[in-house]
Amino acid sequence: MSNEPASPQQDALRAAFSAAEYRVCIGGHELVLKVGMHHPELDRAIEDRDWAIVTAFNPQGRRVGDADNRHADAALRAEVAERGLLAYPSTNRDPSGRWPDEPGLLIAGAGPDEMASLGRRHGQAALLVGRSGQPAMLCFLGAAGGVN
Repeated sequence: MSNEPASPQQDALRAAFSAAEYRVCIGGHELVLKVGMHHPELDRAIEDRDWAIVTAFNPQGRRVGDADNRHADAALRAEVAERGLLAYPSTNRDPSGRWPDEPGLLIAGAGPDEMASLGRRHGQAALLVGRSGQPAMLCFLGAAGGVN
C-alpha cells in the first residue's frame, strides 16, 4: 500500500469499488462477492485457487461509450482465452444503480503478478482479489510492478 495521500478521485473510486457487488456465475449458480467478506462457496467451486475479477469496462473508473466498452471487453476475453486461463463470467454491479453494470471475468489460478498485469493492460484501476479462506480485498494497480 502506498504511503502517499489519496486524491479525491482515488477516495471516490475506493468507496465505489468497496460498495459494489461482484456477481460470478459458476456451474449455473450466481455468487455475490463483496469486499472484506470471505466466500467459502467460491473457494470450494474453484478448488481453493487464488482469484481476481477483471473487467475492461470504463478504464480507470471513467465512463466510456458502449462501443468502446464492448471492444475492450472482447479484447480481454480474447486474451484470457488465448492464454488458456480458467475464467468465469462476472458482473460488477453498483447496488445504488448510479453506475452501469460492468461485465468481466473471475480468473482463477493465475498468479497475483499475472492478474495485476492483465488488469493494467486493460486499463483498470483496481481488481477484486481473493485467496482461499481469506476475505476478498481490493488491490489498486500501480503503473508498474505488482498490486499496491
